Amino acid sequence: MNDRSQAHLVGRVRPLQPGADFVGRRPELATLHAALDATRAGSPRVVIVGGPPGIGKTTLVERFLALEEPARVIRAQGDTAESLVPYGVIDQLLRVAGVDAVDLLERDEPSPDAGPVNVGLRVLATLSAAQRDGVVALVVEDAQWVDGPSLQALTFALRRLVADSVLAIVTARTAQLERLPDGLRRLALGTNGVRIELDPLDANELRELAHHHGVSLEGTLAARLADHTSGNPLHARALLTELPPEAWRSPPRLLPAPRPYADIIRRRVADASPRARELVEAASVLGERSALFVAAALAREEEPLSPLRELAEADLLAPVASGEGRTDVAFGHPLTRAAIYHTLPPDRRAQLHMAAADQADDDEQVELHHRVLAAHGPDGALADRLELAGEEQAARGAWFGAANKLAAASRLSPAREQSEVRLLKATDMMALAGDVAAADALIDELADTVTGPMRDCVLAQLLLFRGRPEEPG
Repeated sequence: MNDRSQAHLVGRVRPLQPGADFVGRRPELATLHAALDATRAGSPRVVIVGGPPGIGKTTLVERFLALEEPARVIRAQGDTAESLVPYGVIDQLLRVAGVDAVDLLERDEPSPDAGPVNVGLRVLATLSAAQRDGVVALVVEDAQWVDGPSLQALTFALRRLVADSVLAIVTARTAQLERLPDGLRRLALGTNGVRIELDPLDANELRELAHHHGVSLEGTLAARLADHTSGNPLHARALLTELPPEAWRSPPRLLPAPRPYADIIRRRVADASPRARELVEAASVLGERSALFVAAALAREEEPLSPLRELAEADLLAPVASGEGRTDVAFGHPLTRAAIYHTLPPDRRAQLHMAAADQADDDEQVELHHRVLAAHGPDGALADRLELAGEEQAARGAWFGAANKLAAASRLSPAREQSEVRLLKATDMMALAGDVAAADALIDELADTVTGPMRDCVLAQLLLFRGRPEEPG
């Protein structure tokens, strides 16, 4: 997952209301609740919440604080622009702590020249004063960007909590946890520490998230969104916000990237050399992973290693070992590929797909896939080939692939009647594949005037799959 790309998205997409679209995370909330109970019993706790950018570290902490409502919350946040300002985060904490702390510290702000021990003692005294009304939640977010002196002083103070009612919660990106002092990490792994690592949201949780945004992700759509976003709630929320609800009924074959993410990737591609741009564009047409020699041939690049090195340095495309004696190339995240693919002008995209089809050798499935994506109007010969390939897959019980081929054949059919028959077959096979929502979306493509026994039979079967054996209307 690309930290540089995702960093620019953090903070841009938030729930409309705090916790309004919070989903999942029950075990993590239970862990935080147990840590708070221990703190209330006089045993302070230090919790480190880790995960990649956008995974929901802040959202989890916000939800927990809203549910538990500790007596006092003292919080600060690291920032890349202030990571070199000595005691910048400690200054935030002391200012948030309020009048008691200011009086206790004799209105003396931490000096850049002060040692972490002296500043740590000030933090410790501030926390002692703040506990008078009950449990204090000390929250430090984005610790990977907190200045070094603040981290040292904070670690010094937390190591000296004994019977204090202080629950310290530190969030940080997993890939940058080594930025934290060893002492702080040991606290989280010790008897009075807790380490939480946030996993991606699964398909069911994303379905629930979509529901909060007025979107129904039925059938395989939730799984598609999970794969496309790697279960990252920030990216999923962005797409659910950007695409209108009706777009999810029949989404594109390749979902787009969220606009902020796509803008970052496009700027990187624009800054690349022409050779590198052509190589990464060719790779985006081939898929998330492809053989380097195929991508190079598509880009008409005879010496691909140099542009590939440039793309790897830009976090756009990287070489990976295939285990078959060749080098493959892969995008670091599905959204990176989507951002590049959807930026291609239609004529350039069609040209690349047609070239990829011509290079498919004896793999008919790959060839047909690219010819469909290269098509820009009715094509009777291609539609006939798709129908034949779909029927062969159906004979093997590969209903989902058969349905997709017949749906594509329907859209490419020059004659309306033939198009409608193929679409009805595709609907029938999609229902047999178990994706009733996708079958419903295909039925929606039929004109209201389409009638007949075949349509009635397909509609009746759909009703049975939904568990509603009624007469079709």
